[in-house]
Amino acid sequence: MRLGLRGLVTLCWIMVLVIPALGEETDIFDFFAIEAEAIRTITASRLPLSVRQAPATIYVISSEDLAQMGVQTLWDALRLVPGVDVMSTRTFYGEVSIRGLNKSLNNRTLVLLDGKPALNGPFDSTFWEGIPVVWNTIDRIEVVLGPASALYGANALNGVINIITKTPEQLNGGTVRYAAGERQTHLFDLAYGQRQAHIRYLVGAEYRTTHQFENAGQRASHVRKFHGLIDTELPGNTRLRLSGGLSDYQTQFAVGVSQAFYDGTTGYLRADLNRRNTHVRVYWNREQPAILDLETAIVPEVKLNSREVSLEQTVSISAHHNLVIGGSARQDDVQSNVYKPGEVQQTQYALFAEHVWQPVSSWTVVSSGRWDQHSQTGWVFSPRTSLIFSPNAKHVFRLAAGSAFRNPTLTERYVIQEQIIQTSFNVPVTLSVVGSSNLKPERVRQIELAHTGRFGPVRTTLVGFHYRLRHMIGVGQFLFVPEALPNLRAQAEYKNSVEEVEAWGGELGTEIEVVPGWVLFANHSHQHIRGEFEFQVAKNGGPVHKFNGGVRMQQGGISATLWGHWVGQTAWSDASTVNLDAQYTSIGDYWQLNMGVRYTFSGVMEGLSVGFQAFNMTNHTHFETLPARNKLEPGLGGEVMRRRLTGFLAYEF
Repeated sequence: MRLGLRGLVTLCWIMVLVIPALGEETDIFDFFAIEAEAIRTITASRLPLSVRQAPATIYVISSEDLAQMGVQTLWDALRLVPGVDVMSTRTFYGEVSIRGLNKSLNNRTLVLLDGKPALNGPFDSTFWEGIPVVWNTIDRIEVVLGPASALYGANALNGVINIITKTPEQLNGGTVRYAAGERQTHLFDLAYGQRQAHIRYLVGAEYRTTHQFENAGQRASHVRKFHGLIDTELPGNTRLRLSGGLSDYQTQFAVGVSQAFYDGTTGYLRADLNRRNTHVRVYWNREQPAILDLETAIVPEVKLNSREVSLEQTVSISAHHNLVIGGSARQDDVQSNVYKPGEVQQTQYALFAEHVWQPVSSWTVVSSGRWDQHSQTGWVFSPRTSLIFSPNAKHVFRLAAGSAFRNPTLTERYVIQEQIIQTSFNVPVTLSVVGSSNLKPERVRQIELAHTGRFGPVRTTLVGFHYRLRHMIGVGQFLFVPEALPNLRAQAEYKNSVEEVEAWGGELGTEIEVVPGWVLFANHSHQHIRGEFEFQVAKNGGPVHKFNGGVRMQQGGISATLWGHWVGQTAWSDASTVNLDAQYTSIGDYWQLNMGVRYTFSGVMEGLSVGFQAFNMTNHTHFETLPARNKLEPGLGGEVMRRRLTGFLAYEF
């Protein structure tokens, strides 16, 4: 299988070079919004294609779905997507992975905001509360399953999640919302967008605070956000868009074998210039987080500045061939009191191309390739090709293969973190975790076979995949190092695994419109993963089974969704700072029942709506990773999950 997969990936790249397009427009297949069949997705390809013609498995969560799913966070909304693993480690802090290998500070899934990375610099993971996006300005979330480094470079190892914001025309006015609920949860957000002559503008702001599940008297998260843009038409069929955002936050999270608070700010400025088929993008991002309440000798602090410029050109070769080519350059400047040296600079360059060829109406070939150069790891090549066959409007078959990679993070490469603990014998021991300059990038190769079908009011999707991951990066075992008595020191270093991780699995889903306005939906995810994992990953790579099922309705001014979420049992390493000989401890399966209801008024009260959200409405208490036992043995920092009820009032004007 290994040789066959490598050969297929090689053949895929030959196709992009030797078989130098855009298929005819078709309706999309979308589990979450039947009415959204005119939407063209922009994440799975450099060209806007429908879900039916996309070169990878893709799901779309619309703003309407977010409004009536009963969730208050973006990661909880992603629980409904088959193949996506969501793990709440702390109140209002979650980890998201695609097709297994989830962990604290997960960095194998790339999260984008309008096509640009929204990862924190030290860990390259997603700090969801720190993403500078206002809830009411979100248009949709596109989720791509499978490797996507051929389009986006590093970290798109298992997939991509792209948060896409609304245009000023979509808002066409203002919206304001206030929500309040259990455990002192308060949310206020507002947004306003408008078009005037050749200028479009949008502004949004959000404030949110909530308290912990385990300790209702202690704050879990406190976040303030701002997002804005201005878009203008220039002479020569040219458009210039300036945008920016800022998040100021203090939120608890789980890190390694402990828990702590993020306290800091994240902000960005961005400029996009479009002239016919040419797109130039300039991007600046600044992060300044501190990690509080961590049992370490010093409070970790980081200052990160990233600057990036990219150029993209679309070329229509003929009626059957379209080509996109481009490149980018990025520089990161980092200062940290836990990195050696204290100041770090790294550069990244990339060249990419994607070719779409439709020889006949029923066949489409999408081939992509990207070369990435990192100042520390050198050049990496990532190919991907998809063969799509649609014999009629009811069936689509797709065979796809590709590879992706993840570069070592700043923390994995440069960190020197020390913690002094007292053992049961009252002897202090200094524990050190240090980075390594010899780490290789993680690499994955995947092959996928999929089918989507329509049978009257029934829609189905079936996906099977196989992937191999090598050079997995993780913390090695703590080993005692010589030091003058009575001092004791144990040290662990980041390293690459020598054993490959191999996975098989798939997703099955269906959606049925039983009567106009009433839709039943269900999906099941299965994955079997084996190999040598880092200690923060669950045994067998995570739960083997996951199931979602529910009903969505819309009648008159009432819209509602009721759905259940079930996740099979997992087993986690009980490693801690004083337990170096770790064993696996099981956490049983858990389920949640979630509901969202909204009523929109008409007539003299048009624009006003009220709603109710119930997440885990039956208050099924459970852990999704190992809980903390005590300060000496904190497990993986997990917190018990409970119910959260919220009511809201919104007005559009």
